[in-house]
Amino acid sequence: MAKKPDRSVAVLRTAILVLGMHRSGTSALARLVNFLGAALPRHLIPANSSNPRGHWESKPLVDLHDELLAAIDSSWDDWRAPAVRWKESDAASRFAGRLRLVIDEEYGNAPLIVLKDPRICRTLPYWMSILEKSGVRTAPLIIVRNPLEVAESLRERDGISFEKAMLLWLRHNLDAEYETRHLQRNIVTFDALLEDWKLLAVQSASRLGVTWTRQPPMQDVREFLDSELHNHRATQAE
Repeated sequence: MAKKPDRSVAVLRTAILVLGMHRSGTSALARLVNFLGAALPRHLIPANSSNPRGHWESKPLVDLHDELLAAIDSSWDDWRAPAVRWKESDAASRFAGRLRLVIDEEYGNAPLIVLKDPRICRTLPYWMSILEKSGVRTAPLIIVRNPLEVAESLRERDGISFEKAMLLWLRHNLDAEYETRHLQRNIVTFDALLEDWKLLAVQSASRLGVTWTRQPPMQDVREFLDSELHNHRATQAE
C-alpha cells in the first residue's frame, strides 16, 4: 500500500507535481500549468536543441536530484528500482534538508507552484514526504505518451536502445501511478494536451482540487502547444 500523507503539518501551499517519463510532454504540461497561474522556479534550465521551447524545471533541483541518484547508485536513465530501504539511508537524510531549502529558495511563498522533473518518478515517496513536511500539498498531474514515440525520441537525443527506453517508460509510469493512488490526481495523455488543452485544464482543476488563478490568452497557449512539438509519431495500433 502507498503511504498516506502526513497531516500533522498545516498545508499552506499546493505543488502541481508534473510526473511522467522523459520526452513525454512534461515540459509542455508544466508550461501550461504555469500559464494557468502556478509559479515556476526562479532558476530555469535554459532551452536547448532538444527542448527549444524550454524545460520549465529548476536547475538547482535537477542538479541536486542527480547528486542524490548518484549517491544511491542510480541515475536518470537507470530503469531499476532503488534499493527497498534507501529512504532510510544516510544519503536520503543528507539530501532531505538540502532539497527543502532549494524548494523554498526556488518558489518562495507562492501558494500554487508547478514542480517538474521526470527524475521525481524514481524517488516519488521521498519527494512527497519532503513536500508534506514543508506544508506543501502534492497534487500529481501525470502525463503519458505513446511509448514508441518516447523510445524514438530517446534514441535520437541520447542514443538509448529501444529495449532500454521501454523499460524506462514502464518504470516511470508504473511508479508514478502506483505511488499517487491515495492522492487527488489526474492522468492525461500527450495527445489530449495538444488536442484540447482547455478541457484538460478544466478536468485537472476539478480532479486536483485547485482553482487556476489566471486565464491565459488562447493565442499564447495555442502558439506554445504548436503541433511541431509532436515530432515523433506512432499510432495506437502500432
